[in-house]
Amino acid sequence: MSAVDVRDHLHHLPGQGCSFSAQLGNLGARLRLANAARWQLPELEVEQDAFCHRGFEGKVSEFLRFAQREVWEARGRYPEASRAAFDVLLESLDAALSGEKDLTLVVRDPSGLSRLDAAEVKHFERTVRDDLALGVEYPRPTLQLNSAENVAKIVRRASRIVALTGAGISVESGITPFRLPSSSDGGSAIWAEFDARQMTVDGFNSDADIRAKWWAMKRKLLKEMSMAKANPAHCFFGELEKRGKLKGVITQNIDSLHQGGGAPCEKVNELHGHMRRLICSDHRTPLNPQPFATGECDYECATTACGDDNVPTCPKCGSPLRTETVLFEQAMPEGAVERAQCTIQESDLLIVIGSTLIVRPANELPAEALCRGIPVIMVNLDDTCYDANAVSLVRQPAGKFFDEVMSFLGDGDWHLDPCEESAHPTHPTSSDQHEHIPMESTPAALELDDGDSDDQLYGDDDLGC
Repeated sequence: MSAVDVRDHLHHLPGQGCSFSAQLGNLGARLRLANAARWQLPELEVEQDAFCHRGFEGKVSEFLRFAQREVWEARGRYPEASRAAFDVLLESLDAALSGEKDLTLVVRDPSGLSRLDAAEVKHFERTVRDDLALGVEYPRPTLQLNSAENVAKIVRRASRIVALTGAGISVESGITPFRLPSSSDGGSAIWAEFDARQMTVDGFNSDADIRAKWWAMKRKLLKEMSMAKANPAHCFFGELEKRGKLKGVITQNIDSLHQGGGAPCEKVNELHGHMRRLICSDHRTPLNPQPFATGECDYECATTACGDDNVPTCPKCGSPLRTETVLFEQAMPEGAVERAQCTIQESDLLIVIGSTLIVRPANELPAEALCRGIPVIMVNLDDTCYDANAVSLVRQPAGKFFDEVMSFLGDGDWHLDPCEESAHPTHPTSSDQHEHIPMESTPAALELDDGDSDDQLYGDDDLGC
């Protein structure tokens, strides 16, 4: 019997994960369980999660004895009153080892290394989260080309471009970010004035004082948004749309400036909602799944109809009005992240602007591109865990930078000129601030903040409330 550690196989992992469910009646059959596998004996309600064990390789009989030892050791850690239940498990394992009882083993292994003699194995594509858990390393460029001229060349070569944007893209348009800005940004932040921990759905629905504070915050943003204009970074994606090169925009912002810059509504995936209209807080919608009362009201109106009341109320039922935006501790609309993943998977260039990528699950989206070999351009004043993987890493205000990029692209169709170099046409220019990244160095596995769930927001880096 030996352990099977995924770290010993990282450079030659199978291309897919595997799963199987099989009877353990043949005690002499060979079983291999990688430490990345989650395994279960459902009849006994016994299981171990991935990376909670060392892995196993040997005969089924040895595995059952291994499970016996695990149960026996756990038995000693629990109060005496609980030990009878452990004794039942031990008796069942004894029965399986003597051939009197047939147990089922269920395995899901994203590493693809697990197997059992004669078991029917199913294969599946690993998710980004599987890759991150396994420590799969995404490729790094040998050289980052960061000038506007070279970014323009990369844009010319692409035909299905996707944007992933956070609050940083809108700062130049006069929108105050929620998070504290970078030291080079200057300015202030919404959460310097308001307590983010109070801005939850439960708080809004149950506490009049919190509703008043929430609406004070919203009025500040509404005033800014009424005066804000799309800056060149927003307009850049509108220009891509005109030239047939825009696949989509995924934004964590609620300011609608992408649409103001020319991106069509149907191509803008607003992960955190928008401020274009108000709804009754008792109107159940994808962005308001936890209504104020029964959820039976259907009132909605333009944001401009909120009036000057401290907390505007619904003319139909009297419940407070709210914007269709994601509040703290509220899940994103169903399907929004899945649509974003599909959009990136079908792209050939991802441009990330103005997000520190610390909020899950949006912070996993760049990995959807990297694991498929899709180049990523990062335009950010803050560090992110993906910086070393980007083909271009730009530390400039986005509006100023993309204004320069568009000047290099000119007024034509922004497609690759046949006269340009064909194989690898992008070379450093005199204006490039580039970094050499030796390929022989081994990048550390990406470490993303895991949050408390797969789909909850803690929005400290983006407009999400």
